[in-house]
Amino acid sequence: MATLKVYESADRVKGAGSARMPITPVVVTLSKKGDKRKKCYTTQKEFVDSLVANGGFGMFDVKIVDCEDECKAIVSKIEKDKSSKRVQSICLAEVNQTDKIRINVPVVLVVPEEVHKGEILVMRNHRFIKVRGLVSDIPKQFRVDVTGREMPIRIKAADVEVPNGLELITDEEEILYVLTVPEKPN
Repeated sequence: MATLKVYESADRVKGAGSARMPITPVVVTLSKKGDKRKKCYTTQKEFVDSLVANGGFGMFDVKIVDCEDECKAIVSKIEKDKSSKRVQSICLAEVNQTDKIRINVPVVLVVPEEVHKGEILVMRNHRFIKVRGLVSDIPKQFRVDVTGREMPIRIKAADVEVPNGLELITDEEEILYVLTVPEKPN
């Protein structure tokens, strides 16, 4: 799981920029256990890099650099500027291993080597499925192996092996991926 570094001071974030390339801090509201809220700051790059490192999975180990505080948290809300689409603020909620949560988890296709050699068209309707369960039971991603299946392949939410202890919230008939071999022109 990726670590998202946040700072108690917006000046610490701004200090990472330069006169030519100033950095606008992203406001992070961290809802801690016991109804405590902590206002912190990060950069858009730090948040995006952490999200990419997580494969799009919205659960992080959050490290508050200034005070060496750490916790596990999920993204509950992201606000973007309407014109620039830049992240302006992020709301995170602290979670413990024994908390029951609902979260979107990425679904990754495992495609055999022989399919990679040929031409294949992958259409993605949805990259995530929503599940409910204990934080300790939720994987960083689900993998669906399409080895040995005939084209075209339709991957539905029901095709994802959800382990015991987790409940699939996404409609089982929801199509996640469609794999086809494109027709060659005459």
